[in-house]
Amino acid sequence: MIRIEIPKCTERRWAVLSSLACVLLAGFGCTSQTDLNRIPVSGMITIDGKPLDSGTIQFFPHGDTKGPMAGGRIENGVYAITSQDGPSKGEHLIRIAGKRKSGRTIKVPPDEYAPEGSVVEEMVDAVPARYGEKSDLIRDIAAPSTEINFELESK
Repeated sequence: MIRIEIPKCTERRWAVLSSLACVLLAGFGCTSQTDLNRIPVSGMITIDGKPLDSGTIQFFPHGDTKGPMAGGRIENGVYAITSQDGPSKGEHLIRIAGKRKSGRTIKVPPDEYAPEGSVVEEMVDAVPARYGEKSDLIRDIAAPSTEINFELESK
């Protein structure tokens, strides 16, 4: 059996070069926040002509669009997402979720926040699944800012 010994200086050189290569390659896959070109979006969301009391809106990159998912809160039918948190330019799949008061009260189990016999207003889904987890709402987000209103129907 032939044994080859590598001089110590060569081992150190390989260690330094391979470490440098790892650092450089890791940097190629990263994108800074400013490279994403996030765009502020805002608008009004109504359901059956009335503002959605509260909920969430999410923007998922669709097709060739790159970038992270973006989202925000809906309050009294209004949502506003800043350029820091907004979606990137391009097509996005939109998902909207929300709750509304049913007009009934329900008893809640006692816990540290609600003593025995407490009642609360019942909350039910206000937005049909076709706008939420089964959504096919696609919108194009363009610079410098975008206003997108949604007129949803419960039936």
